Amino acid sequence: CSSDLASRCFEKNGFANTTVQQIADEAGMTKSMIHYYFENKQALIGELQAFVYERHLRKVQSRLADLGANTEGRAHEALMQAFEIVRDKGFLRLQLELLSESGRDPDIQRRLAALQARSRDVVGEGVRSVLGAKADTLPISIDVLAALISAVLHGLRVFEYVEGDDAPTKEAYELFIGLLVIAMKAVSPDAPS
Repeated sequence: CSSDLASRCFEKNGFANTTVQQIADEAGMTKSMIHYYFENKQALIGELQAFVYERHLRKVQSRLADLGANTEGRAHEALMQAFEIVRDKGFLRLQLELLSESGRDPDIQRRLAALQARSRDVVGEGVRSVLGAKADTLPISIDVLAALISAVLHGLRVFEYVEGDDAPTKEAYELFIGLLVIAMKAVSPDAPS
């Protein structure tokens, strides 16, 4: 897939240092073929954003579907799947590149904001599917909870990336999941443990 190839180039060289020619070389195509599908490098970046986010969000949704209607352990498993996705170093490097580029390009910033909102929606769907009707009894909105979960996921992943040690990060995330489960149990005694 050309998005995967472009992603590798951006991860290796950064957005600013990656040329359309390098992407074409990586894909075994001509530069004109890349321009046939993408108006410019910014358009390619936009498509890459959507591709990467959707691929990872589908993994979380698939995991939720695999867990079925049985709520036992559903929250923990879904949250751990989300954590495993953001642990992907290539995904994180791409995220950091996108965040950096979004400060210079308002179009990338708008697209990234929309994709982050989509990510929070998936997390919110997961919370709703675990809690069912009890989700409406939470003392905070599902949107706020989804934003908190997403922020913790990404923040811990950046910490792990910088520190280079995943043990404290995983332990912190498991503690965070434990706190979420305790909070859900307080709202819904039949929530998963």
